Amino acid sequence: MHPTTVALQEWAASATEYPISVLSQLTNPMASGEVCLWPWRVDEDRSFGHAHQPTPGSRPPAPQGLAIHYLVFAPDLLTLESIRAAICQNPVRPAGGHCVIALLHPLEASLLVNLFLACQVKPVPCLSLVLSAQPD
Repeated sequence: MHPTTVALQEWAASATEYPISVLSQLTNPMASGEVCLWPWRVDEDRSFGHAHQPTPGSRPPAPQGLAIHYLVFAPDLLTLESIRAAICQNPVRPAGGHCVIALLHPLEASLLVNLFLACQVKPVPCLSLVLSAQPD
């Protein structure tokens, strides 16, 4: 499992007693009675800098990192707020030999509605985050 997913599971577990699941596709997250984590988008993490072409005899560049966008769903708003507060109190967490950084990333209402419509799911409150992992 990607270090960002592991870290997000740990943040959620520290804030709630609900079971936590990772969704591979968005279904009705409110029907499960769980905290649901949905990684919906992956981007190149620009914070790693630009990779340079290796010169003869030099080491190849390290691969670029990934910034993974997550939507977090919870059975109630109080739980969602508890998860948000846990992340805001400590937005950096070690996971799997990486340092994971979480940023709140509010989405435009139109993009959020389009995501729900594309998945044919009724819009519900959620938390939008971007997580990146940098090697220790």
